[in-house]
Amino acid sequence: MKKGNTGNLDNEIASNAEPLDVPAAHITRRGFMQAAAVSVGAVAMAGMGLPLPAMAAKPGGGVTRWPLHIPPVIAPSGTLTCAPVSVNMGDGVQRGVWAYNGAFPGPTLLANSGDTATITLQNNLSEETITHWHGMIVDHQNDGHPIYAIGPGGTYQYSFPIQQRACLNFYHPHPHMLTGKQVALGLAGAFIVRDSQEISLGLPSGAYEVPLIIRDAKFDSSGNMDYTSKSSGFLGSFPLVNGTLSPYLNVNRGVTD
Repeated sequence: MKKGNTGNLDNEIASNAEPLDVPAAHITRRGFMQAAAVSVGAVAMAGMGLPLPAMAAKPGGGVTRWPLHIPPVIAPSGTLTCAPVSVNMGDGVQRGVWAYNGAFPGPTLLANSGDTATITLQNNLSEETITHWHGMIVDHQNDGHPIYAIGPGGTYQYSFPIQQRACLNFYHPHPHMLTGKQVALGLAGAFIVRDSQEISLGLPSGAYEVPLIIRDAKFDSSGNMDYTSKSSGFLGSFPLVNGTLSPYLNVNRGVTD
């Protein structure tokens, strides 16, 4: 893990976690490809509330890890509110982020091809915003273009048919010159579309479908999400998976019919 100037967060995590003690191992090409295939397969699926232990565990010994957070799953309807909130990233510490509907990452939107999305975006931030549906096939008025950005307290109504094959997309803010900041502070979520062809394949479902939203993060001296704009882009000091620091997930060794 690359560490940057994160102030008190370095000391805080160091005090809660044991030193990493992992023996060196030779990674073969075959082993790497097998691990990559498992990761890609997991990313392409949607979570459905996996039961997780409440206490931190240390699988294999060494580093302290916390249970992987699974974002809530909702239909693409109703209100999607972006606002500052405090969240637990697994270690029990409340940290300030910007989130959709109080969830970090935002709730996973799940729909079938042929459905219609009817979403009201509510801006409870201190600056303008608009939401873009990355990968979704929509018209100009529903694409989250910066010209449609709404100010603090404003709303924007989306209504579009979902007319595409099964896929995993994501949604995020898209205001002019503020996109990087708002995404870095926490505003993003998955948008999953299913169709009859995917369903006919009998792929793992329910508790065996887990979305992995992977990102980097930077924290200020108080432990809250931070963003520093650079011409070279943003590079965080800590990796997060589904908004969880050093996560783990208990899984079955195999599945039989």
